[in-house]
Amino acid sequence: MTMRPSISFACLCLLLAGCAESPTGVPAAPVARTWIGTFANGTVPGDIVIDLVQSGDEVSGEVVFGQAPTEHLPVQGTLEGDSLQLATPATGFSFILRGRLRADASLEGHMAFSLTGLDADLSCRPLPRLRVSTELSVDVPYAVKAMVFDGGELWLSTATSDYVRMSVAGTIRDTVIVYYRPNTRWTSGALTSDGSRLWGFLPGTAISPSGSYDYSDLVSFNAAGRSPDSLRLWHRTGGLAYDGNDFWSLRADSPRLYRLQPSGVVVDSLQLGIPDAVHLEFDGQHFWTLGWYLKRLYQCNAAGETVAVGDLPGQHTGSFDGGLAVAGANLWYAESHAGYSTIHRLTAR
Repeated sequence: MTMRPSISFACLCLLLAGCAESPTGVPAAPVARTWIGTFANGTVPGDIVIDLVQSGDEVSGEVVFGQAPTEHLPVQGTLEGDSLQLATPATGFSFILRGRLRADASLEGHMAFSLTGLDADLSCRPLPRLRVSTELSVDVPYAVKAMVFDGGELWLSTATSDYVRMSVAGTIRDTVIVYYRPNTRWTSGALTSDGSRLWGFLPGTAISPSGSYDYSDLVSFNAAGRSPDSLRLWHRTGGLAYDGNDFWSLRADSPRLYRLQPSGVVVDSLQLGIPDAVHLEFDGQHFWTLGWYLKRLYQCNAAGETVAVGDLPGQHTGSFDGGLAVAGANLWYAESHAGYSTIHRLTAR
């Protein structure tokens, strides 16, 4: 499916070049702005996303940066001309960012975070904004933790150790129980489909004299149960996708994609650049992923470069990202709460 950002850089720059008020004196509508890039704390690089809403010269929003651990902070400040100044609201620690916008709307600057001693230069590029529309929302009485479209219907992986199948019209069809081993019911925190079977994972940790290592055993299954096929990945996966030939795994503790053949051999990896990426889908042209702390929808090209960002339903309600699926021209998003979830059918252009 083809999904394109709705606002070009040229249009965005024209919008923001105007004054805070329209010629009629009516205050201009707030404008959402997002940058993605890297920072360098000495020789240690990291990824950063800055997401702001601008109203006149005032801005407020969120910033997420680094990994293991990932920092997620509310920020507010000003954007006057080409000068951006951000800080955290009054807290027991301080985060300060000072930057300047270039003619192409890219951002160069410096940031400091007193809690960790971070003192770093940063360089970011702007992200076009997707226009995300909600076509359908369905409440289900399950806490959903992953989802996938198998070509005919949606599979919801729930926290109650059951899989739930749902039609694309939003109707619950049935419940499927899968046993990982006898008397052990199992659901996966990441799902994908290769067209004939579903794949999930079982996490594990290997301990040796040199240390401990997380791994993921990819397991195939269908409504009849688990098949004997399994593949081992030497990292903890946070999302799975299938591109028609190979599998892709989103590493949970680092924003990196790994491509592996059906034999399980890893043949490639791509830096994703989204610090808190979780869940993964591929639509034939683009990867799609979500932000865990900064809850946004991200579109990435086949090389792993993030090319657009969009808002999610309920992104400020305290809900969790419960899953992402691609079905034809639609994206499906699971907004999970304690004991129930809202499943949204979306279009993103």
